[in-house]
Amino acid sequence: MDAVENDSIRKPKTYVETNRKFKRLTLINNNNNGKIVGLEILLISDRSLLGTKNEDDVLNTGGDDDDFAGKKNEETESESDEEEEESGSDMMSSDDSDDEHEGAKEGLKTAACAVEVSVGYLSDPENFHGLSHFLEHMVFMGTRTNRSENFFDEWLSRNWGSQNAYTDTEKTVFHFDVHPKRLKEGVEIFSKFFTEPLILERALEREVTAIESEFERVVNSDGVRMELLLADLAIEGHPYRKFGWGNRQSLTESEAYKEKNGARKALKRHFKEHYHARRMSVVVCGAEELEELEEMVLSAKAFGSLCVQEEEEKEEVDNGNDDDTNNKIVDEYVSQFERIDEVNLSDTYGQPFAHLVPSFVKTSQVKTGTQLTLVFQLSSKINRNYLSKSVNFIETLLGHEGEGSCFEALRKRGLCSELCAGVSRGGLDDTSISALLSVSIKLTERGATRTEDILFILFTYLRQIETLLSSNGARFYDEMQQISQIEFEYSESEHACEFVERLVSDVRRFSPENVLYGDSYWQRYDENEIREVLSMLTPENVLVILASSEYKGNDAATIEPWVKFPYEVESFKYTASTSDAQDMQKVEKELGFPSKNRFIPKDLRMHNEIEKLFPVNGNDSINTTTTTSTTNHATLEVTPKIIYNECGVLRLWAKLGCREFKTQPKASMYFNANLLVEESVHDTMCLKMFALMLQDSVNKDIYYPAHVAANECSVHVLAQSTGVSFRFDGWSDTISELALAYFRRAASADQSFIQEEDRFQKVKETALQDMQNMVLKVRSHCAILSRLMKHEKEHSLQEKVAVLKEVTSEDVIRYGKKFFQNVFIEGLLVGNITESMATKLGDSLKQLLVNAAATTAGASENTSGEEVTRGNNNNNNALVFSRVVNLPPGTNHSIHVNAVNKDEVNSAITHYYQIGPSNSASRAIALLCEQFMSEKIFDQLRTKESLGYVVSAYFESSNEILGFNVLVESAFHAPKFVSERIKCFLDAFPSVIENLTDEEFNKQRVSLMEELLAEDANLREQSGRYFAHLKNRKYQFHRARDVAGHVSTITKADIARFCRETFSDSSTNASDGDARSKQLSVSIHGKNYPVEEKEKSEVKEIIAIKGEYGYYATEEGDGVTVPELYIPSKKIANAHSMDVAISGASHANPDTTAMNEDTIDAQEEGTKQQQQQQQFYSSKVMKTCETPSCGFCGNGKRKMPFSLPSGN
Repeated sequence: MDAVENDSIRKPKTYVETNRKFKRLTLINNNNNGKIVGLEILLISDRSLLGTKNEDDVLNTGGDDDDFAGKKNEETESESDEEEEESGSDMMSSDDSDDEHEGAKEGLKTAACAVEVSVGYLSDPENFHGLSHFLEHMVFMGTRTNRSENFFDEWLSRNWGSQNAYTDTEKTVFHFDVHPKRLKEGVEIFSKFFTEPLILERALEREVTAIESEFERVVNSDGVRMELLLADLAIEGHPYRKFGWGNRQSLTESEAYKEKNGARKALKRHFKEHYHARRMSVVVCGAEELEELEEMVLSAKAFGSLCVQEEEEKEEVDNGNDDDTNNKIVDEYVSQFERIDEVNLSDTYGQPFAHLVPSFVKTSQVKTGTQLTLVFQLSSKINRNYLSKSVNFIETLLGHEGEGSCFEALRKRGLCSELCAGVSRGGLDDTSISALLSVSIKLTERGATRTEDILFILFTYLRQIETLLSSNGARFYDEMQQISQIEFEYSESEHACEFVERLVSDVRRFSPENVLYGDSYWQRYDENEIREVLSMLTPENVLVILASSEYKGNDAATIEPWVKFPYEVESFKYTASTSDAQDMQKVEKELGFPSKNRFIPKDLRMHNEIEKLFPVNGNDSINTTTTTSTTNHATLEVTPKIIYNECGVLRLWAKLGCREFKTQPKASMYFNANLLVEESVHDTMCLKMFALMLQDSVNKDIYYPAHVAANECSVHVLAQSTGVSFRFDGWSDTISELALAYFRRAASADQSFIQEEDRFQKVKETALQDMQNMVLKVRSHCAILSRLMKHEKEHSLQEKVAVLKEVTSEDVIRYGKKFFQNVFIEGLLVGNITESMATKLGDSLKQLLVNAAATTAGASENTSGEEVTRGNNNNNNALVFSRVVNLPPGTNHSIHVNAVNKDEVNSAITHYYQIGPSNSASRAIALLCEQFMSEKIFDQLRTKESLGYVVSAYFESSNEILGFNVLVESAFHAPKFVSERIKCFLDAFPSVIENLTDEEFNKQRVSLMEELLAEDANLREQSGRYFAHLKNRKYQFHRARDVAGHVSTITKADIARFCRETFSDSSTNASDGDARSKQLSVSIHGKNYPVEEKEKSEVKEIIAIKGEYGYYATEEGDGVTVPELYIPSKKIANAHSMDVAISGASHANPDTTAMNEDTIDAQEEGTKQQQQQQQFYSSKVMKTCETPSCGFCGNGKRKMPFSLPSGN
């Protein structure tokens, strides 16, 4: 075995400065035919995974006391600011990877490993559709070394870990992440899936059920239906006709499955032919040095066993305890087949639609509305030429939304609301056979009747690109090259798991030196190649697909074989005819290349305005003999402080400089425009349209150019319509200009961005469609009804739709003119910014808001001369709040409704258990309960009982009222049965906790503490965490550390008691004989288990019941008084996530010993407490409000923000 090393990998500046190291290996296998390339490996050494970048720090890899469990992010709120339609991946995945309730390990630094096998479903046998996906599932079902089917999952759950996999057209990817100190052991366990999987007979049926359930979840996905349509349109015998998902029909009705041992033979043959070193790539990211990682991966206990010489390979017969089959028969059958070095489909097959183009296809879609999709066949070779990026160049122009773009020409004529274009990475779009460039256009009602105009504008735009290429092409290419280069050089840190999963598919795609840089490398402008691509984007090489919810098919329609939707194929001839010849004559002059992008940063310097860490008085840190800390003083991270305050108008918090991310010339800015007046349903719909019209207005000249330059902006209505949230992430050089551009447009005196009536009607039409489509997925429908039940100010979707239909542009203009008079804006600035930058932004925003309010007052003919009163302060709160229903103890209310989509086979069942007002102690015990429950409920209800593909348990915080949810999505069982199984599991769970050993319990407890103390991975995560505390207006930036302190005191008895009181609906199970649980369940019934419709609608019943129950007093801050900042104890203040792992706490008996929270001695209180608060809260802008009869603070009737001792 030879190795070809490449240490000259091009790395971003940020990686160089953080000392992240890389090594690329290509192993050479010797066989009888000579040398061939074997295993491809990328090694990544990242010392920061252990909380240090110092090469001299020693990695401690010993001791069982270092075992920990999976991630929970304490700051994550389970309910989004506004309901958004879920958008799961269309890839086939062996685990539920799109859980919408929990963030992706934010702040937790894990090590990770990924493996790609270069085979996908295009290589499935003709008579066994879904075999590759089936094998992806089966390799996880135990190995000869670790025979338990759930061994790896259980091991990962104790060690911060998770695993997942997906099958694509020409690859299958597996990955896991784990505690950095457990990477070596994890790699050894993981590698066995690729060297000695059992592929057990007894697991076949269960995984067939899992695959069937997985497919049933996506049968109503329009994206999946489009993929299946393209597969059915492909020429007979072409690999594109393969049904890669697989389902019960395709798997169990195959000849192989029907034959005794046949399925296992087929799986093991597929494994032998494709799962070997010459078809595999491995990426590992760990805290070890590169040499240690190389030794780890190539160890005989890991992937080294893949690298043996072929002539020495021997088939081993497993004589284990598989009772259902004869292993010897299967292995003897498999031994006759040879390993396949590669599958070169491009030499065998041509373009999939060569027989069909040009054609026009009509089909149905699930979502309300119409979509027009144009599919062009391109050369795969040109598409994969990553150095020139000619296809990227074209798709960037086609998908552009700025001035001169195809989208803008369509939008201004009211023909479409969305357009996306390009060759997707993976799927049928990007294979070695062909590249499919798609242009997908979401049509308005007008657009659905004028498809010929849309086609005319699109093909005219393509001609304009070709015409203007010589004069504008090189300039635009250089601009994209500049943006990509800057974005690459200042890349933010990714979580290791995401990092390795992305890179493992690039190892063989790019040259060794460009394995990191390939996607960002625009090396040279090739005008001839671009013209060659344009020559393929013609009416003669296109499939035009019109998908509509109105289309139902007819007797002549073809029925797609797997989902059974209808479609028709007609001949297509482009005539360039239009419905309005005079208007279309103007189009050519409108279309062209984008103008120069003003949001590309010019100043990438880092500012030096970084605040000092603040020492916390006390004794030495947790364990100075073993901790990696080098100081004897406990310190706290610098938190945001108020840097600009204008009472009742604007308050800005800022964390100046980038201590943690000192190589990132970036910043994040968040602003909440919080309402000061109560609003009706009509007002909330005006607010929605105000935000949507603003987004529509800024798209062309602000949002999209900023987006292209790697800035991100968003505007959305806050939960229960209590205001509007603005978020900006991007380059510190341009982000202030970007934020001000949004606010200037929103605060314009005439609200001109709303006045164009035709545009208003098209935006409203899209909004109504989107609202109605929100309930098509049963999980989303479940969440909507659950929110309606829980929140006082949540209105039903039916009511909101009905009211929105009546809202006019005049209504929204009137609302918009008064908006900034009726809000208080609170903002957060984090990153590479200085105090002067923040103050300048504050002055500009203040002037905008004051002018907007004055304009409104003038328009209202306020002639009294008095100061304009902001808001309505008739209650004790300055801001509008949404209260949460207070379910009485013993409540067990169920809601049952049928799925909106009559063809939906899935049912969704959510059980919500209310805990009560949030405090650190209650959050701690709920999080620890989730820590224990999440893996066990998945294993029991999903793996063992096969209730459904989606099974999860998660903690939530809604307006600072805590709750706990259990969710199951099932296609095969009635909701009533699923609910019974959920309750059965929850009734037994306290005993499961009580039967844990002290060691098992403490490992999970310490694991959660580590997660709560983990550092933020990047600036975006840090700013998001801080903003969570501005949203609830409690400003307790150290809350996670406080929660960690409470976790350290929790015992098994505490968890068991919490579970009985929270989940039990039977007085016989409650600790004191009374049922204390407060339960709400929502079941959305699929078509196989319909529920009888009630005379009184469920929605009306919900509204009536929550009014009877009453509501909690608001637990959020009032927005006026800023409470004192909690200063955690010395131990918790100084604790790093790794410190907890190696401290003596991991050996404590959890029922008798815990970390002592009372470490701030009495003498540290008083003056020192004030000093601590001043360190984090004081600011020279604090002052007494001078506004007469201030409607916000009441001039002393309430405590002003930060009423600290004088002398600040």
